[in-house]
Amino acid sequence: MRYALLVIVVPLLQVTVVNRFGGPDLAVLVTAWLAIGLSPPRAAVFGFAAGLLADLVPPAAEVVGPTAAILCLTGYLCARLSMAREPRPGRKVIVVAVVVPAALLARELVSLAWRQPADWVSGGLAALAVNLAWTLPLALLLSLTRRAQTSRTRRG
Repeated sequence: MRYALLVIVVPLLQVTVVNRFGGPDLAVLVTAWLAIGLSPPRAAVFGFAAGLLADLVPPAAEVVGPTAAILCLTGYLCARLSMAREPRPGRKVIVVAVVVPAALLARELVSLAWRQPADWVSGGLAALAVNLAWTLPLALLLSLTRRAQTSRTRRG
């Protein structure tokens, strides 16, 4: 139930608050953060639902579905790669450090497909740089807190 509430709240917060000052991509952040503590199928479903709603919330793109597919894959990869038979310190941070930039790059490449080539450098690369500068440090910080929560629940 709490995940369903996050699926609804995250895109709304993105549009109403975060996009006004060019902040992080909340859908990628929350998907990666939750995925490192979930099973891969659950993380993929959460990513798909969050991406689908992000595609539908205005200002919506012409095509519905690319963000859902990217976040579905992001959730699955974060969950699958963070699972380990023998836990290693920093594994989840490394997974987030690799998967989050890949997700942001994939979202930007998809959005570039609908732009004119002249807008690629001015709009696309600048937006990607700003998005990475906000999202990656926050994702790494959140992955540290998620690791602490999951290890605390396993002990007690």
